[in-house]
Amino acid sequence: MPAPRFFHFASIVMLFAWSAVLLYFYASGRVDKLLTENFRYGPLVGGLGLAVVGFFNLFTAKSEAACCHEHHHHDHDHDHGHDHDHRHDHDHTCCGGHHEHEHEHHHHEQDDAAADPHEHLHTHDDQTFLGVLATLAIVLVPAVGAASLAQDKLSLETLKNKGLYSNEVVAPVNPAENAANPAGGEDESDQYTLADLEKQVRKSEDGNFLIPIPSLFYSAADTELADVLAGQPIETTGQVAPEIDANDPDGTRLRLYRLFVSCCLADARPIGFSADFGKAPPQFPDDTWVKIVGKMAYPEREGRRVPILEVDTVEAIPEPEDMMY
Repeated sequence: MPAPRFFHFASIVMLFAWSAVLLYFYASGRVDKLLTENFRYGPLVGGLGLAVVGFFNLFTAKSEAACCHEHHHHDHDHDHGHDHDHRHDHDHTCCGGHHEHEHEHHHHEQDDAAADPHEHLHTHDDQTFLGVLATLAIVLVPAVGAASLAQDKLSLETLKNKGLYSNEVVAPVNPAENAANPAGGEDESDQYTLADLEKQVRKSEDGNFLIPIPSLFYSAADTELADVLAGQPIETTGQVAPEIDANDPDGTRLRLYRLFVSCCLADARPIGFSADFGKAPPQFPDDTWVKIVGKMAYPEREGRRVPILEVDTVEAIPEPEDMMY
């Protein structure tokens, strides 16, 4: 195969390889574990786009690549053939003699084609097969690695580094501020109450408030909401991990958390708190999904309130379709 065509088909292989990776992640459903819902069509669109470009290049492969061409400069064939036939017949009667002479000139036939100094054959192709193969490896190895080695979840060590065991609660929004007196004063009629909670939050068939883990976590920063939630029956779902000694003085707790994701798994942040069983906790594999029913408590630690769920019942559940929050 001529070098330009080889280079052309090498680029097509790269396009199809990356297209296959993106479409594989979408078709296999793995994209659901890596991206939030708003971004999940990106791999589909990108994969189809790369495939369209690849097929276009494939169907036009017969056309010579624009940057790989060869041409001849000053390709001219000079055939200088000078055939001169000069015949001179002279009748000279001078000196009583007759003199006849014939001049026949056949001379210099030149063949410039054999020695044309202006003929050039060159290609503007500074690539080599080895260079293209190296480029293919550089491009395709990440593609294959992404498809075969990419993890669909974060390791426990990574979760630790992302703040899994942090108890510092800083609420971005105070839910009770909407009920505050605009003048800055407080009136008992404006306090957040259990009746407000019942209006805003759904309950299970058993009468438990259905509240996600991030909302329970941030409730510790809202005094009014925390006072209302304390002691109320709560039902929530999340993943569990072993609790660290600093958060588990009596060895009775597990860490309950959910991943808060803005875009993709790479920016995921674990949000969670202790689930206290009052005795040795049940043994679950790390990252097991569970449904927990219990009551919220907000003991103070280092000058601030910390959310803890005092567990009544717990059961393992299948991984939900959308594991991101």
